[in-house]
Amino acid sequence: MPWRHAIEKLDGREAVLCDCWIWWGMTDEKGIPVRRTKDGHTTAARAEWEKRVGPIPNGKYLLAVCGRRLCVNPHHRDLVSHREQAFRCGITKLTPGVAETAWQCAQAGMSHRRIAKVFGVSPRTAGRIAKREYPMFDSEERDGNDEL
Repeated sequence: MPWRHAIEKLDGREAVLCDCWIWWGMTDEKGIPVRRTKDGHTTAARAEWEKRVGPIPNGKYLLAVCGRRLCVNPHHRDLVSHREQAFRCGITKLTPGVAETAWQCAQAGMSHRRIAKVFGVSPRTAGRIAKREYPMFDSEERDGNDEL
């Protein structure tokens, strides 16, 4: 197997730190574990998930909950929508409901600068919300109307 448990030396003995399966195989340029397949390459975490849990539905992504990029343990992954992934990874600060409220404020005539101040985002982000170009709105077309 190309992964090993995360271990630490304690008093000359190895102890398992956690249930992480640390990948020892090849990685891509970003340090993400990858595995060769008959169709090319895939992430090692995805390969382990599909082998042990089953196929990943369209529009869903695997998100590491243990915080270790090299961990490929499927029990350390959550199956999430694009919207939830963006929120959990910090790509977006606003939940879908708050983003919708900010958009409604823009529709009512509130300035981008005021929206930015009220919702704690940059004026540029406020402009993207007003045009419905914010990630929370993009994911609606891909995922349907699922909520966080």
